[in-house]
Amino acid sequence: MKKYIYSIITAVVGLFMGCQSPDDLISSTNSDGLNSLTTYFATGSHTSAAFKTTVTDITSDIVINIPYYYPEETDTTTTITAMRVIASMDDNCSLSPKLGILDLTQKNYFNYTNGKGETKKICITGAIKKLSGTQITYFSVPANDATGFAGVTGTIDQDNKIISLITVDDLSAVNVDYKLSPHAIISPDPKTTVMNLNVSTQFTVTAQDGSTSTYTVSKAAPEKISYGYRSGSETLLWSFDFTTKGFAWDGTNNASLASIGNNLIVNMGNGTTPIYFNRITGAKIGEITLGSTSAAGCVTNDLNGNLLTCNYAADGNTFRIYRTKSVTTAPSVFISYSNSTGSILGRKMSVQGSIDGDAIISAELENANGSSSYVRWIVSGGTVGAPEVITMTGIGGWNTYATIGDIVYPTTNTSDGYFTSFYDADVLQYMKGTSSQAGLTGQVNAGNYNNNCLDVKAFNGAKYLSLCCISQFPQWSVNTQLYLYDVTSMAQFTGTVDVSPALTFNPTITSYNSTDGVSATGDVLLVPSADGYTLTLYYIDNNCKTLGAYQFDCLKK
Repeated sequence: MKKYIYSIITAVVGLFMGCQSPDDLISSTNSDGLNSLTTYFATGSHTSAAFKTTVTDITSDIVINIPYYYPEETDTTTTITAMRVIASMDDNCSLSPKLGILDLTQKNYFNYTNGKGETKKICITGAIKKLSGTQITYFSVPANDATGFAGVTGTIDQDNKIISLITVDDLSAVNVDYKLSPHAIISPDPKTTVMNLNVSTQFTVTAQDGSTSTYTVSKAAPEKISYGYRSGSETLLWSFDFTTKGFAWDGTNNASLASIGNNLIVNMGNGTTPIYFNRITGAKIGEITLGSTSAAGCVTNDLNGNLLTCNYAADGNTFRIYRTKSVTTAPSVFISYSNSTGSILGRKMSVQGSIDGDAIISAELENANGSSSYVRWIVSGGTVGAPEVITMTGIGGWNTYATIGDIVYPTTNTSDGYFTSFYDADVLQYMKGTSSQAGLTGQVNAGNYNNNCLDVKAFNGAKYLSLCCISQFPQWSVNTQLYLYDVTSMAQFTGTVDVSPALTFNPTITSYNSTDGVSATGDVLLVPSADGYTLTLYYIDNNCKTLGAYQFDCLKK
């Protein structure tokens, strides 16, 4: 295995152009060369929070606006008596005295000298602004186990303020779970008022500052685009430090993700009970019910609302996969397999299709002496076939724990092949049978990442493959890398993982850790909504302590 190497290359180039005179510095805005002010809390737990103010006029007071609450979703009110202020200015501009920590409840005067040598007196002050958000970001009629109602989550068109409930169920007397912009209120309040949503209904959202938006909710089926997700719909739903939600952070974590209904299940793979969240809002709900079963291995889900958990089974022990359709109902044994492979099972497991109908289940084999094998079960008509040990050839192999490969099938037909990636080959392989057909080679400094978290799902006529590359070195600002590819046609599956014609999405992921990593483990999960209008991408990186979600839609606008 190659060593983990973090390469830092610094190039310093000096270029001197004889005795050519410099161009005159001419301000392009009314700010006369003072472009912006960035403000930070000087004390407290949020000193990295930045508030940027663009300066367009220095002849009147420059007012820096700070939100009434920070973080906005909390009830913590802000004070602006000690704020660190930094200026962005054109060359040869200056402020006297120099900026530092200011009391923004006061008027702070400075002498500003522009690039022409002209000096003007300016005033910097601040204001605490009430929040102006008026969005409904989540709108759902919860499931009712007593009546068998499966629940429905609204598809939200934020541009037109329309929420569509795609269902044929009776919604004549329902309550609603929702999420609004921080500190906004809704009228009527569908949490406390029984609503008839069989008919078109309007709701008014009022922000803290009094501004309003009106949403129309109706049972409808919005028009879709013809293929895939809509470019421009990419939205960060939420992102947070998972240790703030009750998870420990240590080297025993081997995180995995699953989703059924509106729930996202997070399993740390260290013997603790998995925790579930509202998958759209990111709100923690509680622990799933395990009963006497085990989730010491990992979790995953099929496309028909089944949650699968498994134990962690060394050679000579029994590997068990359990199933349930509810986070509050203990799973039952689905597959029991006597492991005589000479390797360990349970670290990685995936399923494509429905285990109530047709599906492919794969569980990777882990071995300190090297492995490129997995166990596969074919499910036909709800009946599980005999286990098959598949050994791939010509692609190298993984070892144990963090390096173990991931296997995902794009369909329930084995002839359509599958994908695999692992450390330290760092190649995202497209396989058929036991051999590679195509592959994306690793990114620059691929050894800084663990490229072994995969998922693939169909959405609106397209097939999307996600690769999550876990950070090896968060202490060196090596953050999680997240890639989404269109693999409907394999003709574009060429190049590197970060530069490929198949790549459609590669966001910048926030890390919540700047110290040494403890284990480069994690997972990625794609979840198409039951109504077919949204696709949500979830990721978790243990070293970066990050858990987050992006959402895409296929609404025609």
